Amino acid sequence: MAGSNAGNGALAAMATKIAIAVAAFALSCVWAAAASSAPYAYVLNYGSEDLSVIDLFSGTEVARIDIRSPQAPAGNVEPHELIVHPSEETAYVLARDYVAFVDLVTRDPADVDYFPLPETDSRGFALDPAGDQLFVSYRDSATVTVVSASCCVSSSLVFPIEDIRYIGISGFLFFGVNDDGSVVRWDMRNPGARVIGTGTFDNPEDLTISDNGQHVLVGSRSLNRAYIFSIHETTLDPTTVDPFSGSFHPGRIRALPNGDVAIVDRSGGGIELRDAQGNYLDYFSYSSAANDVGENEAGTFAALLGSADTLRVDSALGNFDVRVGSGPSAVVLGRGNVGELRISPDPVQFRFVSAGNVVTKVVQIESVGDRPVRISSIGVAGSGPFQLLSHTCPGSLAPGASCSATVRFVAPNFSRSCTAVFNQLLCQVRIPSYRDFLKVENDATSNPTSGVDLWAGQFTREELKIGVTKVQASPFEGLILR
Repeated sequence: MAGSNAGNGALAAMATKIAIAVAAFALSCVWAAAASSAPYAYVLNYGSEDLSVIDLFSGTEVARIDIRSPQAPAGNVEPHELIVHPSEETAYVLARDYVAFVDLVTRDPADVDYFPLPETDSRGFALDPAGDQLFVSYRDSATVTVVSASCCVSSSLVFPIEDIRYIGISGFLFFGVNDDGSVVRWDMRNPGARVIGTGTFDNPEDLTISDNGQHVLVGSRSLNRAYIFSIHETTLDPTTVDPFSGSFHPGRIRALPNGDVAIVDRSGGGIELRDAQGNYLDYFSYSSAANDVGENEAGTFAALLGSADTLRVDSALGNFDVRVGSGPSAVVLGRGNVGELRISPDPVQFRFVSAGNVVTKVVQIESVGDRPVRISSIGVAGSGPFQLLSHTCPGSLAPGASCSATVRFVAPNFSRSCTAVFNQLLCQVRIPSYRDFLKVENDATSNPTSGVDLWAGQFTREELKIGVTKVQASPFEGLILR
């Protein structure tokens, strides 16, 4: 993939396996669909205090949204976290002392709403799995502010530990890790018994919840380790949890939709991949320090090179770099868009075709995904009796659009060998079945070389009567005619 000094090919091979979301200190970027069929990347720029919208088809920035509150002086906003609602219509930006609600449909700065926070040192930011509530923690407080995701009703939670740096939500369970490494777990359904698990991780760098909601991952810079443990454990001791072995300094940790884990190496600027059991998968290094990396379910992969203000993208459409606003340092991928083709019928059957006859069939090709599918070629794989006559497909098939391809089968003449035996003519006729494949090469996520099987050659006995007295099935390939 793009961005690896030693293994662009290895990265490209991983493009359909990994789906990563890793974040670092001061910026977030979310990839999402918005109200369009094209995939976009949303990059929150800490330095320029705005939100870049990047079209991943063209590799260009199509909009930049100022997220500064009218009451906030320039340079004092400090936007450092970004969450996109599951509907992918609203982005939530956590700034120093407020939450900005950004309309991803209009992308108009005039449509940004602001919710002032009760404190000015916000740190952690999380959205509950239902997409109903936002949680904000603070650097010097044991309070967590809960804000309605529809803006802007709030309430407060009080925890027995202060300085909650990172937070995560799994169902009704809240997890937080503070500056001294203390971890708190709280069941929001039972306020009378809030703390049900604690542990300590020296100098924590991040806390995240696995995609399936069953595991918590914590990174420890001093221990040079990242740890994974079940959300049901009551003792979260680094000596008892499963370590991700490695000698690098972990930065942000992201759980991937396929169950794997991505960890930023703060010392080397690279990205390490692990499976859910902590087994090493791969390491990607970059010429410029990699603060974050991500992939959506459409197979688009990107690394955020903070020191170069660049989003490096690798996808089925090609590799390219996109300049973003100043000060990018983290990226978080949404689910992304998926291109998919449905081709029918499958298989295409040219049954009961007499020798020398010609039959044509029409194959329907429909775009059923969330984004356009680019079709590079259509053709029959082999060189036998199947032929592509024509097709109506454009270079790009929009979601919901369809086209067709017409395929012809010319039935070959079958061979016959006869021998006279006791005044009878014994003839052996071999009539093979014919198979081929109609290929539709495209950039769809599910199967970039889609197609359907072509089949013909099932002749009827009536079609085989050639003036002899009897037709009899043979136990081997072909028929015996007497």
